[in-house]
Amino acid sequence: MFVTFLEGVQRYCRECGVSSDNLTTVVGQSGQLRKMVDWYADAWVNIQISRRTWRFMRLSTSWVLTAGQGGYTRAQCGVATGTFKAWIDGTGRTYYTGNLNSEQSLDYREYDSFRNVWLIGANRTVTSRPQEFTIAPDDTLIVGPLPIAGLTASMDYHKKPVRLSADADVPAVPEGHDDMMIVHLAKKYYGAFYGARETYASGNTEYKRMYRLLSNDQLPEMSIEGAFR
Repeated sequence: MFVTFLEGVQRYCRECGVSSDNLTTVVGQSGQLRKMVDWYADAWVNIQISRRTWRFMRLSTSWVLTAGQGGYTRAQCGVATGTFKAWIDGTGRTYYTGNLNSEQSLDYREYDSFRNVWLIGANRTVTSRPQEFTIAPDDTLIVGPLPIAGLTASMDYHKKPVRLSADADVPAVPEGHDDMMIVHLAKKYYGAFYGARETYASGNTEYKRMYRLLSNDQLPEMSIEGAFR
C-alpha cells in the first residue's frame, strides 16, 4: 500500500501509542508530534541512502549532442533539477539519433587525464564521434572528441534521496513493497529515544524482514558498477 506522508505519520503514532487526534497536518508541528513527523521523514531518507545500488533509485536520461559542443550541464543532459546524486560508471553510450543499433560505449576518463588528452592544443577542436567523457570541477559533463551532428548520448544516474515534507507527499516505495517498512524503522527511533523496548523490538523485527525483501528485489545480484560525481 502507498499512503501519504500525513497518513503514514498517523499510522506511526498509532503503532507507538501516541495520540494523533490533533494531527491534521505534518507542517508546523511542535513537541511530541514534531518528533513523530521528523522520525518518519528521517526513516524514509535513511532507507533511500542505505544502499548505493538500489534499482528504485536509478534513472536513465538521454540528450542530443550539439555539433562542436563538448560541455553539457545536467539540465542539458535531461536531468530534472534536484533529482541527481551521481552518474553511474559504465552506462554511457552514444548513437546516431533514431538508430539504436548504432550504439557505442562512452567511456569515463578522470578529469585531469581527460584534460591532458582532449583539452590541449589541436585536440580541443577535433570533431568526431565522442569516445570518452569526464566530469569537470563545475560538474559539467564533457565529451571528447567534440561531437559531430546527428548524435545522441545516454547515461544512467542515481537519484538523490527525497525527504517527505508536505501532507500529500508519497514515498516512492517500489511496487510490491509495503511502506509500513518506514513505520517500523521509525518505531526504532521512538523506542531508542524513550527507552520503549517493546516498541523498538517489534519495529526492528518487522523492519529487518521487510528490508530483506526489498534488498532481494531491488539490489543487483552481482555488480561491479561505480558511481561518480
